[in-house]
Amino acid sequence: MVPSGPGSTARNAGDPHDAEQADAEQLWSEFERVSGLLSVMDIRAVRLPEELADEAGAVARVKGTSVNALIIESLAAEIERLHSDDDYTTRARMLLDRDREIIDRPAK
Repeated sequence: MVPSGPGSTARNAGDPHDAEQADAEQLWSEFERVSGLLSVMDIRAVRLPEELADEAGAVARVKGTSVNALIIESLAAEIERLHSDDDYTTRARMLLDRDREIIDRPAK
């Protein structure tokens, strides 16, 4: 007899339910992974123009990923690019210095 039910790892060769069970286990594993990430991730809504959203969806499908993953990847690449841009880092330093001056001003 082959064990079955929750926690069972044995499978009948050729059983059509094996693929479904494997899919269900993979889905559950992915759910647990993602739900664990949600506790350390900030959830934001991003409003996209319809045309850009459609194009992002098409690009994500071709890449075999989600629009969310595409946005994360694109945003991370842009931030990395900016960090190596001298004009950007100069402007950022100037703004941060100005903000520090404002914060450090004595209250009137």
